[in-house]
Formats: sequence, C-alpha cells, structure tokens
Amino acid sequence: MLTGSIFVTGGTGTLGHAIVRRARSENWPCTFTIYSRDPLKQIAMRRLFPNERYVIGDISDYDG
Repeated sequence: MLTGSIFVTGGTGTLGHAIVRRARSENWPCTFTIYSRDPLKQIAMRRLFPNERYVIGDISDYDG
C-alpha cells in the first residue's frame, strides 16, 4: 500500500490506470498527481477518477 503523495509519469496509460484503480478500490491513504502528455486521455481518466490531480507535460521536455 502506498501512502502520501504519488506522482505518476505516463499516468494515463495502462499501468497508471491500474495503480489508481487499485488504490481507490482499497482506500489507500494517498493522493495522486497524474502526469501525461495526452489531454484526451486525461479527460477520459478524469471521468473515472475525478478527485486526482492532472498535469499535462512530457518528461523529455526537461531543460534543467
């Protein structure tokens, strides 16, 4: 079981969906930030999990 704040890159993909689905079905005490580059997939996932935080971006865009 994960606790705290969880940042999921590629979060609208298969693995991201599975993690959030399991966490919510088992009432894990955590919050998720779903990070992905596809706004349409974020809209679809937000319908299933409206209480999560969603951020548009791509990890390959890092300029640091």
